[in-house]
Amino acid sequence: MSSIGSNSFNLLSSLTYLDLNSNQINSIESGDFNGLSSLIFLDLSTNQINSIESGDFNGLSSLNELYLSYNQINSIEVSGFS
Repeated sequence: MSSIGSNSFNLLSSLTYLDLNSNQINSIESGDFNGLSSLIFLDLSTNQINSIESGDFNGLSSLNELYLSYNQINSIEVSGFS
């Protein structure tokens, strides 16, 4: 899987734990995590993500833990985590 896809999780509003570790995901797009308002834990480690942009994590208002280790991140927008 190289991308997540907008609204892929739209019907999973009660989901609290999502592990996408070790998938070959190379980009995150605004809207990929729509509907995950209850998500507390998100693991995106060991992928091929190269940038974090504004809006990439929109809607994750309950998120407490985010793992991005072992990616190829070379660019993070200032508002990438707001």
